[in-house]
Amino acid sequence: MKNRDSINRQALLSHLYDVRALELAKFRLTNLMNRNTYQVNSLGFYTALKKPNGSWKIIVGFVLALILTALIFVFSGILLLPYMTDEVIVSRDNIEAFSDMLDRFYLWNYYDVYRGEVFVVPKKPQFERYVAVALLTSTVIACIVAIAIALVVAKKYQSYRRMKKEDEKKVNNELVQRQELINENEKYCKEIRELDTVLTQNYSINIIPSQFRNIDGVCYLYDYLSTSCESLESALFNFNVNRLNINMQQMIQTQCDMLLQQYITNASLGDVKNQNSALLDKLSSVEKNTQLAAKYAAMNEANTRTIAFFKTYDFLRQ
Repeated sequence: MKNRDSINRQALLSHLYDVRALELAKFRLTNLMNRNTYQVNSLGFYTALKKPNGSWKIIVGFVLALILTALIFVFSGILLLPYMTDEVIVSRDNIEAFSDMLDRFYLWNYYDVYRGEVFVVPKKPQFERYVAVALLTSTVIACIVAIAIALVVAKKYQSYRRMKKEDEKKVNNELVQRQELINENEKYCKEIRELDTVLTQNYSINIIPSQFRNIDGVCYLYDYLSTSCESLESALFNFNVNRLNINMQQMIQTQCDMLLQQYITNASLGDVKNQNSALLDKLSSVEKNTQLAAKYAAMNEANTRTIAFFKTYDFLRQ
């Protein structure tokens, strides 16, 4: 702990500033990758469209309309039957003589005790005209119903084809977008690998304890030391897990982009980089402690590589 506290405060803050920027960048890149992955998993799927099958509907509609209309004419015909038929009475004695007459069409026959055998014979042309009108009307109405159903089905099928075409167009566009997101994620993976290398180099200086080598811990240490005159030892001693989880996560979510943009702006200023480099070079050269001098040299190298990383990738400028 004494070795950590003996490090120049300005150099320590500069180091924490670099590491915080790397952790925030990793946090943002990971969020971008997760967002893209979620979109990739939801793109390129066809909508479940049910193809309308109206053949059976047309047939059923035609048959039902034909039967219903026929029944109406049958019941109407029963009421009109006396006006369209004659009764032919044949006695039992001369029924054989009437057999030639029975070759003609008759509706039914029955036996009357007083009159003898009675045959109900349709009149011509009344009965034939009624039957013809009934058949023709039933067929026409059934055809009209079938045509109406066919038009409705055709309209649904036209709508289905339009929706299917739109869905295919949507899927094709989504597949292009999906591939773009996959390519974007591959770029993010490459950037995270490079970032992890730079981050590992910063952590290998062994100034930040292992339990603080994460975004919450680094943000806590920088926030604590940059807003107080306390030492690193005090920051580690006063570390509170609950406070860290609540305050740091809230800060990360709301200020991530702003803090990163600040770092990028500062990193682009040559004066700031030169000042940091000059400070670390001076500290390294005048430090009599060989181990501490090596740390300043390592911090200078890590700072240079960290700034170079943020200058190389422009994902934060989106």
